[in-house]
Amino acid sequence: MTKKIIILLLISFLGKGLLAQVEKGDEAYEELSYFKAIEYYEKSLQKKKDPAVALRLAHSYRLTNNTESAEQWYEYAINSGQNNPEDRLFYAKMLLSNGKTSQARLQAEALTAINANNLNALNIIKACDIRDILLKAGDQYIVTPVAFNAPGADFCPTYWNDNIVFTSDRGESEEKSKWTGKNFTSILYTPITGGGEIELLKGEINSKYDDGAAVFSANGETMYFTTQNTNKGKTRYSKDNTNQMMIAGARQIGGTWKLEDLFPYNSTEFTSAHPALSPDGNTLIFASDRPGGMGGMDLWKCDWSGSTWAIPVNLGPTVNTSSNEIFPFLDAEGTLVFASTGWPGLGALDIFISKNDNGQFVEPLNAGAPINSSKDDFGCITKDGMNSGYFCSNINSPDGLEDIYQFKRKPVPAPVYNYKMSGVVVDKFTQIPLPGVVITLENTKTGKTETTTTSDNGRFEFALKPNSDYSVKGIKNNINTDTKIETTVGRGSNALVFTQLEHNDPRFTLRGTAINRKSGQPVEDVDIKLLNISNLAEVDAKTDAKGKFFFQLEQNSNYTITGQKENVFTGVKSASTQGLDRSTDLYVQLTLNVDIIEIGKEIALEDIYFDLNKADIRPDAAKVMDNILDFLLKNPTVEIELTSHTDARNTQEYNQALSQRRADSTMAYLIKKGIDASRLSAKGYGETKLVNRCADGVNCSEAEHQQNRRTAFKVLKM
Repeated sequence: MTKKIIILLLISFLGKGLLAQVEKGDEAYEELSYFKAIEYYEKSLQKKKDPAVALRLAHSYRLTNNTESAEQWYEYAINSGQNNPEDRLFYAKMLLSNGKTSQARLQAEALTAINANNLNALNIIKACDIRDILLKAGDQYIVTPVAFNAPGADFCPTYWNDNIVFTSDRGESEEKSKWTGKNFTSILYTPITGGGEIELLKGEINSKYDDGAAVFSANGETMYFTTQNTNKGKTRYSKDNTNQMMIAGARQIGGTWKLEDLFPYNSTEFTSAHPALSPDGNTLIFASDRPGGMGGMDLWKCDWSGSTWAIPVNLGPTVNTSSNEIFPFLDAEGTLVFASTGWPGLGALDIFISKNDNGQFVEPLNAGAPINSSKDDFGCITKDGMNSGYFCSNINSPDGLEDIYQFKRKPVPAPVYNYKMSGVVVDKFTQIPLPGVVITLENTKTGKTETTTTSDNGRFEFALKPNSDYSVKGIKNNINTDTKIETTVGRGSNALVFTQLEHNDPRFTLRGTAINRKSGQPVEDVDIKLLNISNLAEVDAKTDAKGKFFFQLEQNSNYTITGQKENVFTGVKSASTQGLDRSTDLYVQLTLNVDIIEIGKEIALEDIYFDLNKADIRPDAAKVMDNILDFLLKNPTVEIELTSHTDARNTQEYNQALSQRRADSTMAYLIKKGIDASRLSAKGYGETKLVNRCADGVNCSEAEHQQNRRTAFKVLKM
């Protein structure tokens, strides 16, 4: 976001260690003159790419709200070795802000692979999961820009009697902001009915630096607002020479505003900003990065003691995260509306709503689109429980400058209750979505249950009833997920309830597909057998309409997979979990080739090879021969011809004889296993049907030659 917003949020401190060749850029950067730093860094990088400089340029673009350029330079810096987790998190946030959900998720997943408890990364992943739900909320509101927007930045609307007060940089200030090079901000007002003049608030409240984010008492005679930390007009600095923001107070006397020391908890060492007042004036909530918070900017509360404000109390983890919670507003019902970069949302700052339950704020809900977007959305106010109001956003600004928007809920027809639960089941260790989980939904009031199964992307849905409480849980491979409690009590008539379940199974999943080798199409109803070679345990499954089948695999184990179906022949495949890391791998992928039996069609036996100049069946080929043995036993009328091929080494006469011996060897193997000799014949083709380039005189590897030493079969009679 722009200097006008960011300087009201917090002062960011980034690492030093400046490079001589970009001294001017580094000097500007250290002075928080990011718009100048961008100019110097861009010139330097045109001459020589330096990942450290690129990273600082990315930070500068982010802090001036050019998310597209920030994304570009974060990508370059990270790919060039600047791989600090905090910087990768910034990169993920820029991707999310630019609408690149899948790429943002990948970056966040990379962070959770390093630290599974990285809450910021987990929130980005959840933001990607609920994105469609938040976008669908857009049908609720009509959003229009207000008529009094002007070129530049207009933001932080608030109510004052019959006026809208807001913050703007439209005036020509004596000095310019070091941060952005633009005007400092002032506090203005205009009639709420629209069409009136826009004027500066009169009195002592508009300084020559930044002023804004104001709030007024119910009678309109007391004001709290954010300004730069000064004393009698003299700027005050922290120990590290930073000018923080503070909350100032003023009273209206004789039609003009007079400054008064109404807020006693400012400090030169941290920021206090964005005051919000309850309608009765007894509660003040504000944003601060003071010690004792959750991280970044937190929301804090002061209660009026009768003569002064009590010591600030942090609102705690129900509201605050390790990122930034800012721009609070309290409505007539005590509901808290605020902006956050920490809770899962559509992009940068999103607007959230936290109900007041007997003096405690509950976990906030995202306001959804179109109030929220992939850009910065904040400063939301309402007098009627979010049926109408104002907020500000830079969604339509190419240079990141904010405008004020008015929102109004669309007229609601007679309620047609259409509650829906949308959920996803993920693996606890890898956060990978899980298919095939049986989900049970129980209405806890009626005891009625219903079930469904998660799709290929781990998703499931249920239709819900109004004013009902639900328990939802899942089971896969005899292992339960966690259980979530959801409700439609107090929700609108078309509520979408999102829930995420976690499945804690230490095994791997074999995800296989049976494919017709000739057509490439999936094959349904193939009986699949999984054999654990270690303990000879066998498990059965059947392919679905998409040819898919699933098994759970133990760690550090080897398996063989075969399939059976009438009038088809399947290959034999191997699978292994040895060497796989359960924290990063969940699935073992496998394709099982299926051949449709046709009279006279040759079917290659995969993975049955012979040693050079030998005709005996190798141990690794025996399991393939056992598969054709099983096929013949289950199809007692089938007669086949076994065919054998050699590589091109040695003479044609020798190879012809060798291939015949190999064909005879495979035939003898089957006869020894109990197949009647009258059902079998054997034919050797020597080197006449090579499958690759390895003809006489061609220099090939042993592996290439072995591809030609193969065995196949033809069905002669069904």
